[in-house]
Amino acid sequence: MKGSPFVPRAFVCAALLAIGAGTVAAEGFRVIVVEVRGATRVSPDAVRKVMTTQAGEELDLEKVRQDVKAIYRMGYFRDVTFDTEEVPGGYRLTVIVAEKPIVGTVQIEGNKDVESADLRAAVTVKERSLFQEEKVKESVIKLKEVCQNKGFIDATVEASVAEDSEGALRVTFRVTEGRSLRSNGSSSPGTSSTRRTRSSR
Repeated sequence: MKGSPFVPRAFVCAALLAIGAGTVAAEGFRVIVVEVRGATRVSPDAVRKVMTTQAGEELDLEKVRQDVKAIYRMGYFRDVTFDTEEVPGGYRLTVIVAEKPIVGTVQIEGNKDVESADLRAAVTVKERSLFQEEKVKESVIKLKEVCQNKGFIDATVEASVAEDSEGALRVTFRVTEGRSLRSNGSSSPGTSSTRRTRSSR
């Protein structure tokens, strides 16, 4: 996939190493409050709900590591780190998250004979949804299947992702149909169909 600005720093294992040095130093001390920063589309309460570390308990690094995994499994974040700050009576534990970006637009380009409506129906990446790279890969496979079912057995599909000025992502699928095995609606290996130019928009 070309041009993707969404490259995780290095999966969950890197996030575990990203636990702040202050958090390590605070191990064994009482957690007074758990704060969540960076969550705008997901409520802080939803993040705290999946955590085993709660206010009033002693800080346990193993629990913090499990909390990192649990927060990632929510599916909304591309980065999760923890830090601590000493406060009267113990420590404030701060969860710092970076949300996955939103898909702003989905475009399909390059198709000539395959109807754009058929291709759009196969795309599982939806506008105004959280970006998921797995959905982009899934859509590439489904778009190729649509083309192949229409007789374009050599069809290829490439996906690219770019960020717009407002921070949303533009996902573009470039379709290259290749040769067709169909002519005048019937299957005929080794022949090419007469192409009609259709709008890809």
